[in-house]
Amino acid sequence: MRNFILALTLLVATISNAQTPLIDNAVTFEQVKAIKEKSESKTLNGSGITQYTALNGSIIKIGDKFHINRPEGGSKVFVSITNKPTVMDDLSGTFNPSVLTNMSNTEITIKKLYVWGMKRTGFKMFAELETCGTCNNLLVDIELAIETKEIRSNGMTKEEAIAKLKESKDLLDLGMIKQEEFDKLKAELTPIIMK
Repeated sequence: MRNFILALTLLVATISNAQTPLIDNAVTFEQVKAIKEKSESKTLNGSGITQYTALNGSIIKIGDKFHINRPEGGSKVFVSITNKPTVMDDLSGTFNPSVLTNMSNTEITIKKLYVWGMKRTGFKMFAELETCGTCNNLLVDIELAIETKEIRSNGMTKEEAIAKLKESKDLLDLGMIKQEEFDKLKAELTPIIMK
């Protein structure tokens, strides 16, 4: 019995000293910006990131769609969107990462979210988009894509988030949803509203 209590005490101490786990595997711009070592990005990626809150407050989730706009400034290639090389591309040696304007005005589903970078240049959040038939999987530097307006997320605007929160509050007052549901939605919408 004493050995069992000792083992339980050690287990509790180990868990309490561990890093705080991601809530619903969500990552924010601030968390990515704070990464200093490659091992930290591996920890985030290893947790299976499913949601990212961008600097502008947009919430981007796996399964959402990005609407690909035109490259800014009349360019013929995108700045923030590149092709992900395939095995055949690597073997042929003719891989071109540039994505041309023929991808404009399309919507592609987000397949994966991950952090990538180096200590020297910093770390960024990327989205891998599903194959769209005529292209490889595309990689999107999310913050750069938002800044250059090369993508539009199907995430909410500030006004839409406020309207959704007000509607949910009404449903809570009417007893149609539980307090826990409202609190969870409020936590998701607050970053969008406060930006």
